[in-house]
Amino acid sequence: MADCSEDTSEDIPGTTPNTEDIIMMPDKKKHHRCKPFFGISFAILSSLTLVLMNVFAKLCKQMPVFEIGVIRFLIQLAITVPFLIHANERISFSPKIMVFLILRGFTGTSGMLTRLYAVQNMPIGDATVLMFTTPVFVAIFGRIFLKEPLQRIYIFLLIICLIGVILIARPIFIFGHPEEAPEYDNIWLPSIVAVGSAMTTALSMILVRVLGRYSLTSSVIIFYFGLVGLIYSICGSYLDRGFQFPSCKSIDYVFAIGVGVFAYLVQAALNAALKFEKAFIVSLGRTSGIVFGFVVQVLVFSLVPSGLSFGGAALITLSNVIIFIFKWKKSKRDREVEFSAT
Repeated sequence: MADCSEDTSEDIPGTTPNTEDIIMMPDKKKHHRCKPFFGISFAILSSLTLVLMNVFAKLCKQMPVFEIGVIRFLIQLAITVPFLIHANERISFSPKIMVFLILRGFTGTSGMLTRLYAVQNMPIGDATVLMFTTPVFVAIFGRIFLKEPLQRIYIFLLIICLIGVILIARPIFIFGHPEEAPEYDNIWLPSIVAVGSAMTTALSMILVRVLGRYSLTSSVIIFYFGLVGLIYSICGSYLDRGFQFPSCKSIDYVFAIGVGVFAYLVQAALNAALKFEKAFIVSLGRTSGIVFGFVVQVLVFSLVPSGLSFGGAALITLSNVIIFIFKWKKSKRDREVEFSAT
């Protein structure tokens, strides 16, 4: 499942844990039995670090999202470039591959920046829930752009997700003004932006699949993501209101650095999870981010979610669980077919 982090299927240079380093057991059977535990644990850790990244983004009250993006991508490049140099990676490719790399960076950055905007302008728990609509959009975009088979169930799940989005966004023309909860007034625009973040993140994942056909290393893909993201953020800042950093005494710098660090940890934990467990099981584990989002919303920001928020979260979580069950059954059938063929 996406992300709600920008990368959900890439190796992160220098952060991929060695199985033997983590599981200090000579017994291969014990090793095999522990793999699912570590896979789901890293998946949950990935969702937790994603929520913590959102917390730091929400705490940046004075720094615009583009400036946060600049710091976030500078940190990503600072970590990635040394690994590129050490591995003597090639970074020039054919025009076709370069176009895909730039598009992947553009969509990934758009997903990240819209996520920051949504988190800053609506309750963090609700924003987190809306971003978990990504898996449905991945399936739909996979059908549109990659001609992947699309089961009818995904259309049904899309409808469920849209109902969940409506419950969380609370459009005024349906629900009126929330007099008892003013913090939920006019969150329809940030809600739409959050869904836009899920959609652009899904497009980014589709492009990662395309790039996977060209045997590019993850460090190269992440490097171009950081480079395009940095240029995108700087240009966006100038077009928005001019490049404006707060004063050096502002604590927003600390929070923005926190965004960059946790964004990297999200990718590292997710990568580790995918080393131990199948992607669809990792996706289910990452739905724990919905719970973390609401817990943080209550503990850090003292904002109790409404019944409508819980209803929308339940529908979107249900969609993710159905996707997990569907993929699990498909994987089981594929294994049975493979076994019978041998």
